[in-house]
Amino acid sequence: MDLAAGMGEESSSVSTGVVFPDADDAGERMAAAVQASIPWAVIVRLPAGRDVRQVIQQDGVETLLRFVDEALLTRRLYAAIAASSTLPDFEAAWSEVSRDAA
Repeated sequence: MDLAAGMGEESSSVSTGVVFPDADDAGERMAAAVQASIPWAVIVRLPAGRDVRQVIQQDGVETLLRFVDEALLTRRLYAAIAASSTLPDFEAAWSEVSRDAA
C-alpha cells in the first residue's frame, strides 16, 4: 500500500510544505496553484478574515499550531481513504498513517 502516493508524495524523503493562504479569492487561487504544483503541500485553512500574522498576534502560536495539526490530520485521513477500497484496507492504511505520524 503506497500511502506516500496517496498524499501526492514522490518519495519518503520529500518534506511536507505548509501553506497558509489568506481566506479570500486570491488566497484560494494561490492555494490551488500551490497544490497543483506541489501535491504534497498541506494547505492550512485559517478562519475567514484572518491571516497568519493575525492568528499569531491575537491568539498565539499554539492556536496556529492547532490549525496546522488539523490540516495534517486531514491530509493523513485523505491518504488512508485514497489508499483503500474496503473498510479493512482503510483500517490498515489508517493504522500505518497513524504509526508513521507518531
